[in-house]
Amino acid sequence: MSNDLIFTSKVSGINYKIGENILNQYYCCENNEQLEDMLDSDDTIPLHGISKHDFLRVLIEFGNLKNYKRGTKAQRQNYKKILSYIKSNTFSILDQPCNDAFKGEYPLNTDFYEYLMENMDLFKSTTQKLICLYYTLCKTFTFDEKFYATGQHGKYAEIHENIKRLCEINQINNKVVCYEIVSIIARFADELGIKYMVNSLDATSYGKWHKSITLLVDGNVILMDPTKLMLFDDLYHAKVGLPLSNIKCQNGGSIKQNRFKQTIEYVVSHCDKYFDDEDTRQYKQYYKKLFDKLEELNSLTDIDVKLECIRSNVHEERLPHFDRLSHAFTCMNKILKNEVADGKIMFRCIHNKTDNTTALAVAINPESKGVADPYKFIYNKYMIYDGKTFKKYTQGELQDLFDSGKFGYIYRRTELEEESVNFESHLPGIFDYNPPSFDV
Repeated sequence: MSNDLIFTSKVSGINYKIGENILNQYYCCENNEQLEDMLDSDDTIPLHGISKHDFLRVLIEFGNLKNYKRGTKAQRQNYKKILSYIKSNTFSILDQPCNDAFKGEYPLNTDFYEYLMENMDLFKSTTQKLICLYYTLCKTFTFDEKFYATGQHGKYAEIHENIKRLCEINQINNKVVCYEIVSIIARFADELGIKYMVNSLDATSYGKWHKSITLLVDGNVILMDPTKLMLFDDLYHAKVGLPLSNIKCQNGGSIKQNRFKQTIEYVVSHCDKYFDDEDTRQYKQYYKKLFDKLEELNSLTDIDVKLECIRSNVHEERLPHFDRLSHAFTCMNKILKNEVADGKIMFRCIHNKTDNTTALAVAINPESKGVADPYKFIYNKYMIYDGKTFKKYTQGELQDLFDSGKFGYIYRRTELEEESVNFESHLPGIFDYNPPSFDV
């Protein structure tokens, strides 16, 4: 009988023999409660006589080799789904040698390094220290709006492509890009003895591709990607008291996930308590009241009234340029939540060519009924926020500003090289006849 069969697997140089009936139970359960309980269990407690780490490897190998062809199509699909779920909740990517070609080579400003260490020393566990580092970097840094506006190529990109620039970054010189933040996290992870992997199309190059970092610490596989979603990134969230959204625990079940979220909340609250001055605390209270008020006003039906409320209340001089755009974007999504869902509002980042900065553009179509293709509608109202003021335009007025070279779209290097423009990133009804060259 199948229950008497033994599955043999070599993991970490050890030959393990485990009954197939034990392994099958994790793939054949009607719901995932048993699987969730196993994934949520203490990582230091053995499972079926071997370490949890090695048992998960055996379980994955068993799943890869077995194919339940005898079952129904639905059963086979469920089997594959469970195998994928188990794989996503293990440390397999971190079992490989570190792929960071610059490991141990990241130079940092001495005073800034000591500032970060001082903050981290407030906490005892390595996980808490790492979250504190992430939160402190997010509060300190802002994304370089010129780098973003010019499509991440040209002279404003070259500034960040030199790894020696890390020595110049501090609380004042704080305009950064993704791989600079990842490099600083990697530097501290290396010093703390934390195993990590760099996530990038090319981890052997510096300054060419988007980067995030995955770390294995205290049994948690933690993904940090602070600039994953521009205008909705943690560099802005940390400054205004919104929850961090781009630091995640990627292994374990719901219990472990919730425990990690609670750890983030604990670290953030303690950092705020010990390091925020009175002005910062008052600002965060103001932001919370503003967000609550805007969500209440979402029930209004007049778009023009809502937009005027944005123009009057949202400009925030206390924030750096790119975070101001994020703030405007967040506020508009709160007060215009219904209109965004109905396709009446579209947001796009554009290139303000007068000073090579990023601006936030809004296209408004009160007649839209939320159809799949918003470009079938005529958006005859527009609003631009350049980080200083909100200005309203008709379609003709805004088109004239594009034609004159004041505004343009943001083109990635690959778009210009391949002459394949991503028109979905453009505003409906507004055309750019002057794409940039590489010398911007």
